[in-house]
Amino acid sequence: MYEEFHSAAHEDKHLKNYLPKRGFFIDVGVGDPVGANNTYHYEMNGWIGLCIEANPNIIDHISLYRKNVLHTAISSRGDSETNFYIRSHQDFSTLISHPLDSKRIQVPCMTLDEVVKKYQIKRIDLLDIDTEYTDEDTWASLTIIRAKIVIIEFNSDEERLEGIMKIHPDYSVLMKNVTNVILESDYD
Repeated sequence: MYEEFHSAAHEDKHLKNYLPKRGFFIDVGVGDPVGANNTYHYEMNGWIGLCIEANPNIIDHISLYRKNVLHTAISSRGDSETNFYIRSHQDFSTLISHPLDSKRIQVPCMTLDEVVKKYQIKRIDLLDIDTEYTDEDTWASLTIIRAKIVIIEFNSDEERLEGIMKIHPDYSVLMKNVTNVILESDYD
């Protein structure tokens, strides 16, 4: 059994009592595949999952550490391609333009519903969303299946949290910290 935890605020450790021993995760906006990652601990303990990353500059690095990696942006718009802005600090690259230091490229794009259909996903035990200020839009793109636990970056912005809760109001806040809110569904 793999006993190390990697989340920045110990989310992976705190969730152990809420999640099954083996399950399925989707990690949207992987960034670092190991450090400060909310799903790596679970994959190392036999979970199956899908790591989704829009930034083409870090896909090969993620693939060195993670089993199933999909290069695509996630958006509720349903476009097959979208603008993606590469920032000098790769972890802050996003679908949102930043005037000071970003380079615009085109990347493939899907909704989470399209991912679920394409990969015939029947159950999501843990959904982790960290898409640098497009988290709400990513969350809104999942409508055909429920996740048991959802981690969404909101950076202590209570207005953003209110918007997140309106997207899927049948989820409740399990816990939150300065970076993430963790939502729980009553699915089973």
